[in-house]
Amino acid sequence: ESEDSEGTTALEHMFAGFPVLLDAEKRLAELEILLSDTSDPKHNIYTNEYMSLNERFIRDGGLEFRGRCRSMCRRLGFTEEELSFPVLSLSGGQHTRLALARLLSREPDILMLDEPTNHLDIEALTWLEEFLASYQKTVLVISHDRYFLDRVTDKTLQIEFTRAKLYHGNYSKAKMQMAMEL
Repeated sequence: ESEDSEGTTALEHMFAGFPVLLDAEKRLAELEILLSDTSDPKHNIYTNEYMSLNERFIRDGGLEFRGRCRSMCRRLGFTEEELSFPVLSLSGGQHTRLALARLLSREPDILMLDEPTNHLDIEALTWLEEFLASYQKTVLVISHDRYFLDRVTDKTLQIEFTRAKLYHGNYSKAKMQMAMEL
């Protein structure tokens, strides 16, 4: 089913963020059927393809991505029931949280977030702060929430009048350094 078709559930939308793994799952299932016929002259070819594809599938997170998607959604406030709702029936806030969950579940090397705290309750906000503070890759956050920035950042980039300056420390420390420079 197409990712944005009417019947796509929130959880299916999350899974669709992993097209390579979904394709691999489909091909592995096809190969399992083909391998059931041991008299097929291509049995060895299918066996080798299955072993190679399965190894790559496992290495790339194929055994974990579905659980990670579900977990990410739950941590951002979705109930188990809401995960089965069609995406088109979700509220604006739920769409925003679903997009955030999908992005975070993919664990990109560079994560760019613009006002990520919008539409989050306290529990989801606390979890997001902990997640971002421990994220081992690059995170670029644009936010007006200085308390959030203080808890998740260790560098602050000030961009003003086409010039940029990097400050070490969270938002409050950067503001103090900026004031001292003035």
